[in-house]
Amino acid sequence: MCNGIAYEVECEDKVHYGVGQALAYQYGGLRAGLIVIVIDEDSNKMKQLINFLKWISDKLKIDAHILKCIRYDCELLKIA
Repeated sequence: MCNGIAYEVECEDKVHYGVGQALAYQYGGLRAGLIVIVIDEDSNKMKQLINFLKWISDKLKIDAHILKCIRYDCELLKIA
């Protein structure tokens, strides 16, 4: 829990597990968030992931972020 939001953290290839867990948090009455860790520089995959996370943020009201870590340089991106 951070700032009243129950966050699930998953690697990019397991994002579907994180969405399921975030929905379980919501079902339990909590605000839910999802942080997806990305270590790949593939810009096409990143665009697809951002579009998917925008959709779940908008439709499912899940607070979504990407933690992009390329060669030990990490950046947290808020998906709005």
